[in-house]
Amino acid sequence: MKHPYFFVLPVFSLILLSGCWTIKETEHPAVAVAALPAGKEIRVQVAGFDATYISYDTAYSYSTVSGWGGPWYGRRSWHGGGFGTAVSTTTSYIPRAERTSAYRNRAVDVLEQAGFLLKTSDPQYQIEVTFAGPFAEDGDGWAKFGWLICTLLTADYDGATWQAKLRVRDLKSGKLLYAKDLVERDEAVVWGPIPIFSPSGSDRTSEMTMKHICLSALTDKAVAEAVGFLSGR
Repeated sequence: MKHPYFFVLPVFSLILLSGCWTIKETEHPAVAVAALPAGKEIRVQVAGFDATYISYDTAYSYSTVSGWGGPWYGRRSWHGGGFGTAVSTTTSYIPRAERTSAYRNRAVDVLEQAGFLLKTSDPQYQIEVTFAGPFAEDGDGWAKFGWLICTLLTADYDGATWQAKLRVRDLKSGKLLYAKDLVERDEAVVWGPIPIFSPSGSDRTSEMTMKHICLSALTDKAVAEAVGFLSGR
């Protein structure tokens, strides 16, 4: 009798080989935000930090097709054709843009932990961030092509660049006090042993994942810049 491991090991090996791993990615260091000195009070308002994500709704439709059919062969004899109907189904994916407040909430949490006052009726300053992107570098297309060809379609590369425009204003006068444009770049390479199938099973190089990584980093950087500026006033 064969040992049961002879049956388990091939199945385990197949599952292992069908996976995909990230072999290279951009490191995004954590951004530290210093707390306000004891006794100092700064009232701020957060604006912007908006991002749009695309989700897809599945729509099913049914259609009836009528027409004449030719003869067909049954289990024992031929049957004549005739007029008949058939029902077919189609599936469509409808894109829907949705705005998220996740990055604004992230900024609010960091500011409150640093000692800023946000739930106030008379804020002194406004911290506004506007995101833009993604932007591709000149060599992204060639890099993606190179990874695919040189690894025989077992690897996938992608890169994306996002920008954040930081603006700090005095709400009483409306004057722009501080402005800075921030840039965040994310790159990743995934690899798996099965051509096409393995790389397609990873979402590390997907547009949505890279967007989230960049916008999270830009949110932290923008808040740190704003805190550093306002703390010195």
